[in-house]
Amino acid sequence: SNGTCTNNFDRNAVVTLTGISSLILWDTPFTDITPLLNNTGLGDGDSVDISDKRFCGNSTINTLTSQGVDVTYENNC
Repeated sequence: SNGTCTNNFDRNAVVTLTGISSLILWDTPFTDITPLLNNTGLGDGDSVDISDKRFCGNSTINTLTSQGVDVTYENNC
């Protein structure tokens, strides 16, 4: 991580961030995380933290975790 912070969130930009091992998406205005599935760099041992969002029965989260990604999110539905 380069420590850069921005308030302008392009959810499709995460597709091109294939060299990351940890992605923290707090305080972003998104509700659809399916672009993460198109990021070929996310896999076993990587982590995604969307703990300030609530997702119930989200198939994208299930797919990411089945690929070995540690996904932290709000699950009190």
